[in-house]
Amino acid sequence: MENSGCDVLHAKGDADLRIVQTAIALSSTKSVFVVGSDTDLLVLLTHFCNTSLYDIYFGDNSKAELKCKIWDIKKTRNVIGNDVADLLPAIHALTGCDTTSRMFGVGKAAALKKLKVSEYYKENLRIFSCLASSKEQLLNAGSEIVSCLYGGHPNEGLDFLRYRKFGTKLAAGSIAIQCQNLPPTSHAASFHILRAFHQTHYWLGGTELPATDWGWYLSSGNLYPIKTSKAPAPSSLIKMIRCQCKSSCDNHRCTCRKNGLECSISCSECHGSCSNSLNIDIPEDEI
Repeated sequence: MENSGCDVLHAKGDADLRIVQTAIALSSTKSVFVVGSDTDLLVLLTHFCNTSLYDIYFGDNSKAELKCKIWDIKKTRNVIGNDVADLLPAIHALTGCDTTSRMFGVGKAAALKKLKVSEYYKENLRIFSCLASSKEQLLNAGSEIVSCLYGGHPNEGLDFLRYRKFGTKLAAGSIAIQCQNLPPTSHAASFHILRAFHQTHYWLGGTELPATDWGWYLSSGNLYPIKTSKAPAPSSLIKMIRCQCKSSCDNHRCTCRKNGLECSISCSECHGSCSNSLNIDIPEDEI
């Protein structure tokens, strides 16, 4: 390409960031069109765009026969506002990008809409986006952000939110609870939060951070994400189901008995006081 007269830049690390930095620099003298299909490029262009410079456009025109959506980056930033644009890298990293995983059931649209209704959520994103924040502040802010995205209340805590959601799902259904449908444990979320900040920190131009201190482990020369080191829940809770029997739960029509489990207080009719449960008499003085 160089022999053909093309300018070539080599990116040792994240090519997306190098592409965006080059586009922003060129926009000081002329309009720029960035060709690509990576969401990381769109997010970073919108974040770093200087609306006082020439226009920057983004789209994938590599396939002429297909309709291509063209993004006017300056207009996009003006529409969403500087406040939201400044928080885009943090939102993108937390909700899933090239180097971080996506949280189950949480999309980017929901994460952006939350900015309009929750100042608490926005404030924690500002803390998360601040390179001067301590690791403790980042983990606390990140935990509150994740909790907000799963419908939690301020300072409720991910573990209590997980317990509350578990109880709601248990009372509403008669099959085993699927762990992926619950908010993450605080322990698992902490590793995701560290990885998300490690990526955000790099995008925002902070000093290089050792990945192994931020949610990654090294094996055979490759980096792998630390998912968690604890079980998502006690096995007895994961397997817990409830029945809706109106009789004595003495046959396999009973969902609990069919699955080899005793009826519990969560069962809608028997509440654990049936032939399929251990009836333990509690002395009156202990009630």
